[in-house]
Amino acid sequence: MPANALNAEIFCPVCGSKDFHKQSQSIEHKLTMSVTFMVSSNSFTCNLCHMVGDFSNANDDTFTNAKNIAVAEFATKAINSLNAMGYTNSALARALGLSPRTLHKWKAGACSNSGLALLKILIEFPFIIEVAANDFDRQYILKTHPNYITKN
Repeated sequence: MPANALNAEIFCPVCGSKDFHKQSQSIEHKLTMSVTFMVSSNSFTCNLCHMVGDFSNANDDTFTNAKNIAVAEFATKAINSLNAMGYTNSALARALGLSPRTLHKWKAGACSNSGLALLKILIEFPFIIEVAANDFDRQYILKTHPNYITKN
């Protein structure tokens, strides 16, 4: 497809040609642990020099936008699930040593990969919240969850 049908600003970065064709594909990316998200990306092939790449430089923005949406959706879903289990945001923040504002930011999509990993762990093993609320006391863990502590 000629470039003028797509965008007059797109051209081959090697030879400057505006004669290329576009291919689109959806690619699954891993957010954290088992959480994935899909991104549609474009690849251009120059019909003159056969250079292949993202001539429009739009794939990075598309990836970032899709990742931000996936982060916000996962964090919101995870925190809502923990709330449904009976853990309030205040209790979560207090037990984990976070500010309530941090949880609010996570739900809004400003969650780091380590925050996402923590949320995934808490969803899979919610008893960790109780253990954290008890300052990770060995005696408490031995009494309530003896199978989850080493003998050392």
